[in-house]
Amino acid sequence: MIKDFDKIEGLFELYRDPEENKVFLAIRPDQFDQIYLCSITRTQGDGYFFDSASLVSIGRGWGTFPFVFQRVGKKVFFAHKNVYYRA
Repeated sequence: MIKDFDKIEGLFELYRDPEENKVFLAIRPDQFDQIYLCSITRTQGDGYFFDSASLVSIGRGWGTFPFVFQRVGKKVFFAHKNVYYRA
């Protein structure tokens, strides 16, 4: 399936198909149920939605947030951890 893809190594291995312009993420078994930090930034914009900040605001559902990969049967879920919960 990934024979002719470009391999990009890092924390997670990525496989890029240049013809179809698709990217596949390889997750090792030990990487499931571990907390990772996702930081989403932008490189450019129109200034209308984001003012002049380079970091997308958390109030818009983006920004920096913890997440885990969870495996349920044959499915893999990208789950955002709720750090705002208070009991």
